[in-house]
Amino acid sequence: MALNIGMSSRGDEDELKNALGHALHQEVHLMDLIEKQPDNLDLVEELGDKVRHRQNIVKEWAGNRIFPPSWCDVKHCIVEKIHAQEALSNVARQKDSDPEEVKRRIKLLKEASERERIAVGRFLSGGKTVSDIDDNACVRCFDDLNLNPSEVVIKQESSVDEYESNKCSKKKAILIFIGLFIGVKILGELSKPSQ
Repeated sequence: MALNIGMSSRGDEDELKNALGHALHQEVHLMDLIEKQPDNLDLVEELGDKVRHRQNIVKEWAGNRIFPPSWCDVKHCIVEKIHAQEALSNVARQKDSDPEEVKRRIKLLKEASERERIAVGRFLSGGKTVSDIDDNACVRCFDDLNLNPSEVVIKQESSVDEYESNKCSKKKAILIFIGLFIGVKILGELSKPSQ
């Protein structure tokens, strides 16, 4: 018999998705602050810490079920829903809210929630073929998730023979790897303090 660990009525998966959304939103607010204080490199370091924290939340929430090329879409849909919630809250705080404005904000939230539901389903679908991943891969998606494209290929292919026989361009995989490597090097150089 499983222990009741005090799970919410939403369920653990929704709570982790909400934690992910709030971690993404923290990144947005921190980037707003960095824009106002561009010389404060401590904020950039803090942003890196928040990104790594968010990457861990994604792994806890999604595990091996992910389809990395849809990460950018799901990330922005989750953040959109949070902003739609805040927009509704802004109207609700006003004592004399226009009922039509409230209805428009509720409609906006419902639409954002539906887009989020669809994007989450796609992201958690996993099980795509290597050619699907490579043909649609966004290097930023893999980097933002702290994944190496070849790790995803290994997780999602059932055998080496299938990997060898599919349409995956080895050249494309090498170029993606080189791009990730160069990107990491550039970020490392940019994060070093000025002398």
